[in-house]
Amino acid sequence: MIKTVTKRDGSVQNFDPDKLNKWAQYATKHGVSWSELAKETYKRLVEGSSTEDIQETMIKVCLSKEDIKWSRVAARLEFATIRSGMKTVLGFQDRSDFKTIFETMIDFGYWDKDTMPTYNPIWEDWYEEVFDNRLEFWQIKQWNEKYAIKEQDSVIETPHIGAMGIGLAIHGDTENAFNLAKAIIRGKINLPTPVLNGCRNGDFDGISCCVITGGDSVESIEAAKHISTRMTAKKAGIGIEYRTRSKGAPVKGGRVKHLGKTPIYAAVDKAVKMFTQVTRGGSATMTYTAHDPEIKELLLLKSQRTPENRRIDKLDYSFAYNEAFLEAVIHNKNWNLYDYLLARPMYDNFHLPADEYNALASLHTPTSTINARELLKIFLTTRGETGRVYCFNVTRANEHTPFIDTITLSNLCQEIALPTKAYTGMDDLYGQCSTGETAFCSLSAINVDKVEHHEYEDIAKICVQSINILIDKAPMMTPSMKESIQRRRSIGVGITGLAGALYNAGLDYDHPDAVQFVSDIAEKHAFYLYKASIEYALINNCYCEGIDNSWLPIDTRKANTQLNLDWESLRHKNRANSVLVAHMPTESSAVFSDATNGLYPVRSRITEKLSRKGKVQYIAPQGNYKLAWEHNNNTLAEIYGVVQDFSDQGISCDYYVVPSNYPEGKVPLTQLVKEWVVQARYGNKSMYYTNTNDFTGGSFQDQVELVEEDSGCESGACKL
Repeated sequence: MIKTVTKRDGSVQNFDPDKLNKWAQYATKHGVSWSELAKETYKRLVEGSSTEDIQETMIKVCLSKEDIKWSRVAARLEFATIRSGMKTVLGFQDRSDFKTIFETMIDFGYWDKDTMPTYNPIWEDWYEEVFDNRLEFWQIKQWNEKYAIKEQDSVIETPHIGAMGIGLAIHGDTENAFNLAKAIIRGKINLPTPVLNGCRNGDFDGISCCVITGGDSVESIEAAKHISTRMTAKKAGIGIEYRTRSKGAPVKGGRVKHLGKTPIYAAVDKAVKMFTQVTRGGSATMTYTAHDPEIKELLLLKSQRTPENRRIDKLDYSFAYNEAFLEAVIHNKNWNLYDYLLARPMYDNFHLPADEYNALASLHTPTSTINARELLKIFLTTRGETGRVYCFNVTRANEHTPFIDTITLSNLCQEIALPTKAYTGMDDLYGQCSTGETAFCSLSAINVDKVEHHEYEDIAKICVQSINILIDKAPMMTPSMKESIQRRRSIGVGITGLAGALYNAGLDYDHPDAVQFVSDIAEKHAFYLYKASIEYALINNCYCEGIDNSWLPIDTRKANTQLNLDWESLRHKNRANSVLVAHMPTESSAVFSDATNGLYPVRSRITEKLSRKGKVQYIAPQGNYKLAWEHNNNTLAEIYGVVQDFSDQGISCDYYVVPSNYPEGKVPLTQLVKEWVVQARYGNKSMYYTNTNDFTGGSFQDQVELVEEDSGCESGACKL
């Protein structure tokens, strides 16, 4: 049993059980037994434990109960950690007046004095209202782990103080600063990691997504790789493609044969892994096209069946297909492959509708031919094995969009749909006027489970205002990129907390009323974002370029759900932003905002997200609803489809598989093919993760899900 304890300063004292009892009594304000907490903590302590070890052990005891009341005890203990750090480093705690907090944070250099406005006494009232919001354990823990300012690894900034700092840094001494701070702390608005751990310190590198196209020359290939390196260092998640000739194609008039795309991909893989992005490493999704002659080899680069010396499995990949390929699969036809050098029009027009693409194809000689279903099966097999080979429907992306220029690929997480062009080389990239274009998108999300109908317009407005200011403040690596981001002003505001909203309405994803219910939310979401962008453009004389203002999402939607809002009032109106809606995964900020993740069903009643300092335990909403694993993927595809109807960009569409439900633990390829066709028919632009669960029974505790912090998009800045 423990007899001594090590203090923060390194001194050793006799263990005093009365202090442990007092801590337990302090924390247990939610109807649980303080003596039970004290006894179970005491049993776990070892000789020489530090005071921090004791507090962490108390939290672990609480989390082991897997109960919301005990979780709230853990929250009080976790919050005490912040207050202790503030007292040690700053000399006061969060109950001090905001003037003291504000001026000390600036004097110590934690907040940037050139970014922050001059103190205004009205902020005291703002802080009181922001402070009066209780947070769950997972919100506080996530803040401490990912977003808070730290001094020598001690958190010295509560979420409430941080929310005030972010609001003031973005909006200055205005009512909008207060509105944003309230929306953040109440979990109504999600912001990306770079924004939540930046802004108040003068760091406005908050551009979430970077999408890059590389061309066929050495200079263009190098320029694209260079962008991927630089933008990873700026905390952006990377989506990239190379429109280059294929392996064996002639180089220098045929004197040399091309080595193909894999050496280029390997170079990008190393480039994005060179830097750590504050709380994670860099990451990229590489896109290849369905009619590339190397497509079979490229589809297997992530597969464990590929020899290790030829495998490039740290990148994720996206299989870009078009309507013609979809039709070829449906009708079991052969599919032609074309080298970029010999048939460039096939690449430049890959997005065309099936009849137009096929007419163009008749004018070009293919390099080789493969059965469309056999090619799809290679994709689906590798996708099933890895979970992280995605796909992107280029035809749908160019049909359901206001952009005039062509979209050829998506981003790290497959929810962004923006035009790109290859640079001719470094001179073009760094010149004042470039022929190439890198696409950028700034993200946010609205928690539909917490935003009331009457306030949705105001929340949408503060979202649009905040992101537009962040776009203006974003430091870009080249003048042409600065010009491009200001001209496009592309933003993507998504929905999070959809599962919670459904459950609170007494619905599940497969309920007969779910499609219209979700359609109503998605329509409202898009409508008020469009309206806010129109108003922002008028007030700030700020207009985007390169879009068709006569197009609205209702024009090319697939579902026949009822419309509720006056969309015609928005037609032909100039907007500040080229696009406004994209639905990303919200793994990190969903935890901080106390929301279910994005558009997805709940995967488990209790999720334990592995972090650098233990586990962030999230307890899902109470209710009798199906878990994600119990839903038919076609049901999810239909729900995603009605959301896609009102989204000018795309969705990170996750799907779920339980192999143990099938003979020999293998999902029939015929079923996977049918599901792939169904999701495309519903008008979805992409498929993101395939999540696999082999749970076959057991206790409730066995259903706890462990989510690795650095998995997938979490390792790139695109993840909210």
